[in-house]
Amino acid sequence: MRSALLRRALAGLATATLVLTGPAVTAARADDHGQVVTSAQAEVTTDGDYKFDDAFRILEYQDSVVDPGNYAYAHAAGCEGCKAVAISFQIVLVQQSPETLAPENLALALNENCDTCDAAAGAYQFVVGGHPVQLTGQGRSRLRWIARQVDALQGSGLSGPEMVAQADALADQVDSVLQTELRSLGDDGGHARVEERRVRDKGHDDRTDDEQSYEVG
Repeated sequence: MRSALLRRALAGLATATLVLTGPAVTAARADDHGQVVTSAQAEVTTDGDYKFDDAFRILEYQDSVVDPGNYAYAHAAGCEGCKAVAISFQIVLVQQSPETLAPENLALALNENCDTCDAAAGAYQFVVGGHPVQLTGQGRSRLRWIARQVDALQGSGLSGPEMVAQADALADQVDSVLQTELRSLGDDGGHARVEERRVRDKGHDDRTDDEQSYEVG
């Protein structure tokens, strides 16, 4: 029952994420009437099957409500030697002080009714707020390169947990870009604060959830 509810919920998220289709790294503004969602979903039910899905998005908000969702869901069920991996990255640039700041970042991996299946998920969210900022051209170029490396994990031959470990290393590189390639647009000497959230789930055998914050600009 729980997995069925998750599938229905994530089916709705897939529809929401259509507003963000395009290049690997794209800028988008939030819909005034709903949550903007970035999601990666992978599900396998056939012996020996392999599904990989990833997302990498940059969002820019000028709204009073900032509540983006970043979700990664991997599900392997009733199969042998199958693998499902989902990895989602979301960078949120908040260009004014919002009335509501409520981002969500979730990762869920399920190994269900199988002994040799491999499900792993990683969700990485970076929320930059408190001061108007802009990524440099070099910063955008570096993020495009990182997005391509996330895509390349599909053919890496690594296990699900190993892919998530590599995604963690790529998240470190995103962190480096945000620390060095964000420029202040204000003239008041202010600083932007980055809230970084990472959730990794490897079939509920090894789930981790980390958060940190720092100032840039």
